[in-house]
Amino acid sequence: MHTLHWWAVKAEDKEDAFGIVQNMLINDEGSFVEWSDWHVVGGGRWSNSQYEDSSDMVISYADTPDEFKTTLENCKNARIEEIKYLKDKINIETFTNKIETYEKNGTLGKDKFSLDNYYIKEACELMSEYYTPNSYFFDLIEYTADMSYLEEQLDSEDSKMLFLVPIDFHY
Repeated sequence: MHTLHWWAVKAEDKEDAFGIVQNMLINDEGSFVEWSDWHVVGGGRWSNSQYEDSSDMVISYADTPDEFKTTLENCKNARIEEIKYLKDKINIETFTNKIETYEKNGTLGKDKFSLDNYYIKEACELMSEYYTPNSYFFDLIEYTADMSYLEEQLDSEDSKMLFLVPIDFHY
């Protein structure tokens, strides 16, 4: 599967922002993007340079604040759609019964492979702002998938240094 993510960075210009993200991913030893096995910085299949890193799609808050805000809103909307999907898949009664079974037996046996467990784990990670394939955003300034820190900076003096860099991740 491929997923488009936007990483927020502070930089001097678009090329610097692109380089920061590119270098971070080259030097990352799986510390926070452990779920991905391949990436293209610059948008990959969502850009004109499908398999080549490119700074063409980097968004500058100073140059295009509306596009910047819209991109963040699109990331939020994608998260909302993901949580709705997970909510529809989760069976709370079944999960509660499994908790009670585990409480009695110390194991679920083969039931440990239940999709309820998976859907609940995915929902909890998303709501806890863990960086996952379904985050669609990462703040490289604060090292979090939480957008609130970046949003607070949009009205600051440093906002002219804020950039969003797209990355096509495979997982």
